Amino acid sequence: MFPTLRGDVICAFGQLVQDVLVEGPDALTALADDSDFEVARVDERFGGTAPFVLYTVASLGSRARFIGHSGADVVAQSFVEQLRCSGVEMLGVSRGNGARAVGVRRPHGKNIWFYDRGGAEVITESDIDEQWLDDCAVLHLLVHNLYNSGTRGAFWKLVHLAHEHEVPITFDLAARSYLSEYGVDRLRGDLRQIRPAVLMCGQAESSVMSVHAHYPENVGMIVNHNGRYPTRLFTPDGNFWMTDPPEVDPEAIVDDVGAGAVFSGAFLAGWVGGRPVEKCIELANKVASESIQHAGVTPVFDLDRSEQFGLVDQTSG
Repeated sequence: MFPTLRGDVICAFGQLVQDVLVEGPDALTALADDSDFEVARVDERFGGTAPFVLYTVASLGSRARFIGHSGADVVAQSFVEQLRCSGVEMLGVSRGNGARAVGVRRPHGKNIWFYDRGGAEVITESDIDEQWLDDCAVLHLLVHNLYNSGTRGAFWKLVHLAHEHEVPITFDLAARSYLSEYGVDRLRGDLRQIRPAVLMCGQAESSVMSVHAHYPENVGMIVNHNGRYPTRLFTPDGNFWMTDPPEVDPEAIVDDVGAGAVFSGAFLAGWVGGRPVEKCIELANKVASESIQHAGVTPVFDLDRSEQFGLVDQTSG
């Protein structure tokens, strides 16, 4: 079901982001009440979908390569070094200030995020180096870089290079609100040109796109992950497969930020490791379910835990 791989490096294009998550009393309500000071917990860590994906890939023992933008400032470069030390090869451009995302964790509700793209606002077609795809097994692309006009040219150059070098593309569909603004028909036209081997999406995005009722042209398969609900696999010939993720006690959930990216990273590691698609999905669900029980995207697997995730023999079915 998967296309043949010609390399062993999982590449992803995106932006390295500084994530700042504020947790404590409802910070927005406190401001509305004219409070001068509230005690809160503040977590700072690297962020961005592509870094989350690749950190997971490297943690699972596969080769990982970041291509995209990271800031030239001290904080951004400390995150670059952290990812390098974790096994992620960091390529691309470093200039300007890094992108930043500030999240407010609200009691009994969704986090609210404020995003500053910083220097990631523009990474141009001329920035892309063809050698970044050397030994590339699969190129993971994000819809965010289509939404942003400043990264669109670089995105399409990578698509062209991937097709030219016969590198399969996986495409992550996210951010429902931006998708509606960008346009469903427009994105369907993009997918015809991207020709992704795998389209990954959450339930909200799959509903907006109606991917199951109207299967997108030139998409190899659709992996629809949906948190604690069943993950569904669809193929162009009408085949359908569904599996439940491991159960996680709601009280054990510490941090679900980046869970979808962790899922994607584990899925890609399973694919490059030689697993059939159903086993890739099972691995992805296991790793994502483990990740949300810890603060941050930190699925660091030691030898004692590797067998739990099926990492001892990556070619086993």
